[in-house]
Amino acid sequence: MISKVTVLASCFLLMHLAEGRGNGQSTTGAGVVNSPPPADSKTNQLTSVRVVPISASGIHETTSAGLGNTVTVALEGLDTWSKGSNDPNNLRLFLGGRMLEGCEPILVNREQNYINFRLEIKPDDRDKWVDIFTETIRSGKYAVPISIGPKDTKQPFQSSERLHLQVYPIYTVWVVLLLVAMLICLIWLSYATDLLREGRKAEKGKGPNIPFSLAKVQMAWWFFLIIAAYLSVWMITGDYSTPNSSLLALIGISATTGLAAVAVDRNKAADIARQRTALEIQEAALAGRISQIEAGNPAVDSSLDEELQQKRSQVKEVHEKLLRLDPLPPPPTSRGFVRDLLEDGSGVSFHRFQMVVWTIVLGIVFVSSVYQKLAMPEFSVGLLGLLGITSGTYIGFKLPETPK
Repeated sequence: MISKVTVLASCFLLMHLAEGRGNGQSTTGAGVVNSPPPADSKTNQLTSVRVVPISASGIHETTSAGLGNTVTVALEGLDTWSKGSNDPNNLRLFLGGRMLEGCEPILVNREQNYINFRLEIKPDDRDKWVDIFTETIRSGKYAVPISIGPKDTKQPFQSSERLHLQVYPIYTVWVVLLLVAMLICLIWLSYATDLLREGRKAEKGKGPNIPFSLAKVQMAWWFFLIIAAYLSVWMITGDYSTPNSSLLALIGISATTGLAAVAVDRNKAADIARQRTALEIQEAALAGRISQIEAGNPAVDSSLDEELQQKRSQVKEVHEKLLRLDPLPPPPTSRGFVRDLLEDGSGVSFHRFQMVVWTIVLGIVFVSSVYQKLAMPEFSVGLLGLLGITSGTYIGFKLPETPK
């Protein structure tokens, strides 16, 4: 009886010791990782996942990576897992819990248990990258969970590792400085020159400054926003082909509004000048003919006397027309940036106020869309039509607008 108990106890002890050896600790890379035994090819499970870069001296823990960089994922048990029917080339990178289907392995080392991936944005993964970048920026920590997993199951292997994602490239500071310098230059030129004014700016000390042009300010507004958005999207995503048809339509509407406003202002002054010049030429010709007839001292009731009376009557009519003709408006005077945009010669006008408000609202929508999607927004046909109607209304009311 004792011998049977001894044999059973010995067998139980041997089995327990065997299980203890299987659940021991493994050491890899720069630290010690507590992990279960290597993966079984039938379960598709790996023991641990660690992100490490490869250097000449071996495997070390990674610090950070950005687009265009290569990251190395170390996988304990990869050699055992890949001996079965599992193909490591079917593994995909997971960042922030999202599988990047276009991020395929560029190097698989079964002996040393690691896989290399290159961080790049493929068309099918763009929305996922946008979500990753957006969450990373908003969190402020720039550390995202990283793992890998089979593309068929779309389930990542268990991992507690994080990757410090370099959202902004090293030249971000220079791009920001360029945009700040562009904005300062635009503001300075708008006050120092006639860049955004209605016509030619008077020389310093020789007359008042002319008003700012609402149409030109709108053009400058969209010019700066589009340039800043384009550089921001390119800087973060590397995509330099972001302009779309709706942006071209937006720029076209803004440019057309500016050209039409300049044409209306010039035609107003040109029409008054042409009418006055024509009447003055006619008046001078009649005066010359009257002088010529009077020099001949024509007899009363003669044909020349009748012509003289007729010419004198015509001169009187032309003179009255000149008096009734609107005088040439004096050079307009600036009343300040905001008042120049909202007012015409009679005060604040609704068509100007409407155009200013819609321009600001669409600008806010534009910036918000770029921030959320990291792409140039696609304005709908209806929204572009609304902007076109607003600009057309502004031009239409500008025709009878009282000069400033």
